[in-house]
Amino acid sequence: ANLARHLGVEPETALQQTNATFLRRFQGMEERSREMDRDFRAMDLAEQDALWEEVKSRETSSGALHPRKEPR
Repeated sequence: ANLARHLGVEPETALQQTNATFLRRFQGMEERSREMDRDFRAMDLAEQDALWEEVKSRETSSGALHPRKEPR
């Protein structure tokens, strides 16, 4: 909490944004597996990791990330 305060970050807001990002990416992985006509639950960890990186890459290249608050 002290570091967050020093950086001008609201801890609860940061956690909410992090959770939203994770959920959005995870849902993107599930959607992508359906597009591939694959059962997400049957995919091994390496395949799921590849989907995570694909969704993350697509998201960052589209500018979907939240802008970071500048430190004080």
